[in-house]
Amino acid sequence: MRTNVVTDDDLMESALRASGTKTKKAAIEQGLKLLAKLKGQERIKGFRGKLRWPGNLYEMHFAGPNREPLRRSGTEHSPKFQISLVRLL
Repeated sequence: MRTNVVTDDDLMESALRASGTKTKKAAIEQGLKLLAKLKGQERIKGFRGKLRWPGNLYEMHFAGPNREPLRRSGTEHSPKFQISLVRLL
């Protein structure tokens, strides 16, 4: 879609430097894509605490097929520690 845009010169230069794009068109397109993505994420955040999930996080993370318990630096963690990690996720 062809559109004429009047922008602040300093803002455009800052956007060009920050985005690494070479053209004003590319900077504007990248900015619009980012705006659309962020607004979509805001809408998704609105569902926080409103959706029910019947699954089991422990089974999903640790007891599923071909899955091994979480390990860090070659040491195994106790089941109590693993469950507390699941609660954080």
